[in-house]
Amino acid sequence: EITTRLVGSEMCIRDRVMTTLAERVRYALEDRGITQTQLARMTGFSPASVNNWLSGETKSLKAETANKIAQALRVNAVWLITGVGEIHPHQHDAIDQDGTVVLKRFDVAASCGYGAFPSESESQVEELVVSEGWFRENISSAIRPGYQLITARGDSMEPTFADGDILVIDTLEKNMDRRDGCWCFFYEGQLYAKRIQIMPSGLMAISDNHLYQPFPIPSNSPNPPIVFGRIVKSLNKRDFK
Repeated sequence: EITTRLVGSEMCIRDRVMTTLAERVRYALEDRGITQTQLARMTGFSPASVNNWLSGETKSLKAETANKIAQALRVNAVWLITGVGEIHPHQHDAIDQDGTVVLKRFDVAASCGYGAFPSESESQVEELVVSEGWFRENISSAIRPGYQLITARGDSMEPTFADGDILVIDTLEKNMDRRDGCWCFFYEGQLYAKRIQIMPSGLMAISDNHLYQPFPIPSNSPNPPIVFGRIVKSLNKRDFK
């Protein structure tokens, strides 16, 4: 019911080539079919800023800036910042013609400790091909696009999930402020996998391992988190409520 296959060069050529922010912005700009001037007008940034994105002078983006660019270019903001995930998420059918479901695993570790920087070499490295029946039994009864796989690093979320666990991310769920649960998100330059609790003043990122302290994410933060998705399961079949 399950097969694993490495992704060949033709299947992930874009991931391997677009290792820098400049390359990703340039690709998205060409794919969208708009000019630098149009992008500046659509985002409210100066032409000089757009030129810095494309020239490579700007190495990273703040969350607010990335969200504006991603909205204008119609791409995934997480992909724009980190190179992780699909460029245009959920553009493919959930079930292949042969009745299988493909789960893409990305070479990125979401930290269960104090956060980890995604490296510029990250890309899709593997596909887990499962039968429709296995997917319904082990992941979700509703088959739809948006599920992706990443690796957990660190021990701060034990015993919920451990270092090296493969996590199933529902990338269609983006609103952390609507429900408590385990989430993967990019915040203050770090990629986290944490339990989120909704608080009156914002959100609290909690480690299930009580040796680690929680940290707040204020609702008025000038750089709000960019959400990769909700963590729904690990491949050892533990559900995260």
